[in-house]
Amino acid sequence: MLSSIFKKVIEDVAMGLAVAATPAIIKGVQEHGPAVAKGVAEVVKKEGPKVAKATKQGAENIKKKFRPGK
Repeated sequence: MLSSIFKKVIEDVAMGLAVAATPAIIKGVQEHGPAVAKGVAEVVKKEGPKVAKATKQGAENIKKKFRPGK
């Protein structure tokens, strides 16, 4: 019974923190979102071909392993 009380208190505290932090999170996303999106786009543009090549190679390796001779 005592553990369920502690669990409820912890859940209530966590919910309170989440509610309190939400405006700050929204403000941060509004302020920094475009810069983050631009940074992600640059990384994808730079690293995308490498990832695609590695993914294709991985798929071919799996195919060879499970379907030899094809």
